[in-house]
Amino acid sequence: MILISGGNGQLAQCLKDELDDQKAIFLSKEKLDITNIDSLKNAFEIYKPKYFINTAAFTNVEAAQDQKAQAFELNAYAVKKIAEICNKYKTTLIQISTDYVFNGEKSEAYSEEDVCEPINIYGQSKLAGENKLQDKSIILRTSWLYSLYGKNFVRTIYNKLKETNDLTIVDDQIGSPTNAHDLAKFIKFIIEKNYTPNGVEVFHFCNHGKISWYEFAQKIKEFSHSETVVRPIKTSEFKLKAPRPKNTAMSVNKLETHFNYKIPNWETSLKLLNIWQGNN
Repeated sequence: MILISGGNGQLAQCLKDELDDQKAIFLSKEKLDITNIDSLKNAFEIYKPKYFINTAAFTNVEAAQDQKAQAFELNAYAVKKIAEICNKYKTTLIQISTDYVFNGEKSEAYSEEDVCEPINIYGQSKLAGENKLQDKSIILRTSWLYSLYGKNFVRTIYNKLKETNDLTIVDDQIGSPTNAHDLAKFIKFIIEKNYTPNGVEVFHFCNHGKISWYEFAQKIKEFSHSETVVRPIKTSEFKLKAPRPKNTAMSVNKLETHFNYKIPNWETSLKLLNIWQGNN
């Protein structure tokens, strides 16, 4: 049995597409409150999962600056509760984490061995969650997640290109886009391999390559065949509460080597997204 928290979220929706032939239970926050130990105990007693995939999180980077307690409650303290109950039931935990655990000062792609030093509350809360994991836990750090579902950069830009003739996108934040459908496929791969680490294992999962948000938007424009002008702008020109790391591109060498698994290039994966519907 596979139990998935955050059942209505973007990644969970992608997992539904992949795990339709598995015994997977998707629980929304209304059905499973991961901050409530009694709610967790009840779910584990009913389903006794072999794998627990925690996709629930406080992901609003800006809001986290003002709502530190709420961010840590969901991203750290709830994860501690999950880790403890997974340990009790000998359940393998797959915890989704983020590139924002890094400070962004490195010029090359980050590896799993690099020091974590988050510069905003969201990143700090996610790292705190990582540090509360116990035995049989897999941390999957991902970045710039997008899909056909939910609110994400690709869908937002795709729609804005239809609504406006002029867009400004930051060009001084570098990272690695991740197609959530690719991540869901990899999680299915892990489960089918019956993979369980002895302790806590960290892997990076993102599509190959590193780009700016501006370059990402330009490619979305190209695939959309849009005439909208997309112009670069600096992060400093926005009034943001949360500081953003300059470079959070991540290396996936460890994952690809460990699992003999090949992750697609970001541009290839973006083009395969069904959102374009005849635009290509």
